[in-house]
Amino acid sequence: MNNRTTHQKDCNARARRKASNDKASPKAKIKERKMTTHIRKYLLTIIISVVIIVLSTIPIPENPPLGDVPLIDKWVHMVMYGGLALIVWVDHVVRGKNPFTRKARILTMLYALALGGAMELVQAYLTTCRSGDWIDFEADAVGVLIAMLCIIFIDKLWREKILARK
Repeated sequence: MNNRTTHQKDCNARARRKASNDKASPKAKIKERKMTTHIRKYLLTIIISVVIIVLSTIPIPENPPLGDVPLIDKWVHMVMYGGLALIVWVDHVVRGKNPFTRKARILTMLYALALGGAMELVQAYLTTCRSGDWIDFEADAVGVLIAMLCIIFIDKLWREKILARK
C-alpha cells in the first residue's frame, strides 16, 4: 500500500509539472512565435550556414577533387563566404526590408565574417582533422568584400532604375 501511495504522489507531481509547463505565459508564447518567424524568414541563411559549418569540420579527403588547382582552398573560402554574404542579403530582400541601407550591408558583412572567424577557431582548437589558418580567414574576408561590391553595384543599378521611372 505504501508503494501505491508513493506512486500516486509521483504521478500527481508529474501531472502538475506538465500542467504548469502547458500554461506558458503570453510573453513566452510571443517570444517563441517571433523566434519561429525569424527562423522561417532566414531559412536559406540558416541552411547555408549549417552546410558551411559541416564542410568546415569534416575531414578533407586525401586526394580532393580539383586538388591540383593552385590555392583551391582559398578559392573555396572566397566562394563560400562571399556566397553566404549574398544569401544573407537576399534573405533580407525577401523579408521586404530595405536591403540597401548601410546597416543591412554592415550586418551582412559582420555575420559572414563572424562565422568565418569562428570556423577558423573551431578548426584550430576543436577539431583534430582540420587546422585553423588566418590566411583562410583573409580569403573569407576577400569573398565577403567581393559580395559587398556586388551588392553596392546592384544598389546603384536599382536606384538608377527607380530614378529613370520618375
